[in-house]
Amino acid sequence: MNVKILEPGDAFPAPSIAGVVLPGGAGHFIAILDQSAQALTIADPLKGKTVIQKKLTADYYHFTGFFIDVRAGTQSLNLRTTPAH
Repeated sequence: MNVKILEPGDAFPAPSIAGVVLPGGAGHFIAILDQSAQALTIADPLKGKTVIQKKLTADYYHFTGFFIDVRAGTQSLNLRTTPAH
């Protein structure tokens, strides 16, 4: 397994599984399916598939910095040194 440290401002790995904290403090995992320059396509077990503008992600999720890269042919764990968004 390869470990890559992502820096603040790096693109989200997509597709990936991201650890987040919900409002109220509960830990949760979401899937980041795709991204554009402006938005993330997310699959959330609590909400279903949705598109969220990147600038609004902090209104819904606090990213812990834990990402599992799930692209075909990869075996890597992506970590951020500080919370991303």
